[in-house]
Amino acid sequence: MILIYTDTGTERLTYITQHIFDSILGIKSQICTDITVFKTSTEYKINYSDKDMDDIISIVPHSLLFEENITQQRIDISLYKKTPVCFQTKQFNEILPFDVFAACFFFISRYEEYLPHQKDKHQRYDEKESIAYQYHFLHLAVVDCWIKELALALKNKYTNIVFAERKYTFIPTYDIDSAYAYLHKGFLWNMAGGIRSFLRGDFKEIITRIEVLAGRKQDPYDTFDYLSALHQQYKLRPCYFFLLARRWSDYDKNINPSNKYFQNLIQQLNTLSDTGLHTSYYVKDNPQKIISEIASLQTVLQMPITKNRHHYLRFSLPDSYRLLISKGIKEEYSMGYVQTLGFRAGTCNPFLFFDLQNNKTTDLLVYPLVFMENALSDMQDPHEIVKYLLPYINEVKRYNGTFVTLFHNQSFKTGTEGNKWKTVYETLLPHLKIN
Repeated sequence: MILIYTDTGTERLTYITQHIFDSILGIKSQICTDITVFKTSTEYKINYSDKDMDDIISIVPHSLLFEENITQQRIDISLYKKTPVCFQTKQFNEILPFDVFAACFFFISRYEEYLPHQKDKHQRYDEKESIAYQYHFLHLAVVDCWIKELALALKNKYTNIVFAERKYTFIPTYDIDSAYAYLHKGFLWNMAGGIRSFLRGDFKEIITRIEVLAGRKQDPYDTFDYLSALHQQYKLRPCYFFLLARRWSDYDKNINPSNKYFQNLIQQLNTLSDTGLHTSYYVKDNPQKIISEIASLQTVLQMPITKNRHHYLRFSLPDSYRLLISKGIKEEYSMGYVQTLGFRAGTCNPFLFFDLQNNKTTDLLVYPLVFMENALSDMQDPHEIVKYLLPYINEVKRYNGTFVTLFHNQSFKTGTEGNKWKTVYETLLPHLKIN
């Protein structure tokens, strides 16, 4: 066990030490505020205070973990062993030249997303507002790097200390925004689509639509057998997130959730995969919409719904996560950016959501999203895309983390010669699979 001395115990300190030690390093941690008990203990020890204790390794504390309010923090970025660090300190026998607890907490709590910031056109947190983007280290899992440095420092002090061996994990996920391009969408919808194609002069699309509706051709978005074959080949368990908005809109365009063919698809895929809700675009503005969406998926699967990803990754903290918790969601997969790859929370490992406004640890487990194919939509050469992605895969493997990918079923659409995303995915899978 790791015993951590502090003058004052706080929820923030307990949260981050349990994440670092209990969750990541696999060794129990405990906060101690009694200096006599701490000094006489035979456990592994860390002094997290301004007291100078001979022969006890120390982390000099920043004030962040002892505050209860959310205030603008001064963040100065410097390099330690070529890795960006913040909350720098330099006193007595500290094991690292920065407050690793405060630094890790700042990033995985998403502290900066609670501060005043400019939102993008979809009212999302803009990656350009983040410190990692501004200082050019969004591609690094800095939190995991800091934890690794802390573990090495502890091993140098306590040669017999043992940490758990983590295993790299790959989770392929898919957002089903539109299960089919033409099928099961109704006569009026297809008629309107055909007219739009005619006005654009896209007669090839009109022919494809007619052939699909006549049963002579596979729907272009029906790529589920293709994906299932890949999962079987590489022994993967994917997760599908289904959009189940009751009303069609410019952003929510899936099939009506009451459609029996759509329901059959969900049931069929659920037999060999995990299934989650893809909360619709307007849930952020009208939270009550989530009630009917969860109910629709629960009715189809006859089981509780515990996984979620927000459509367009459109969420805000803490309200969006509080809503999910109130509806029984246990796992969340939206922690990434649409237009940019990288580590939004500075980590490639799942972490519990900490509600900063309430200073409280919750039971919502957040899975960081590393890659969404839309972020590289402007790149056309599949081999260049793979080359661009490989360093991110290696970064996650370096820390035995969890690599979460996000693709859409229509990205692999049939009838497209030289589909770049098929080439990319088939090339990446040998690299992504578990070693």
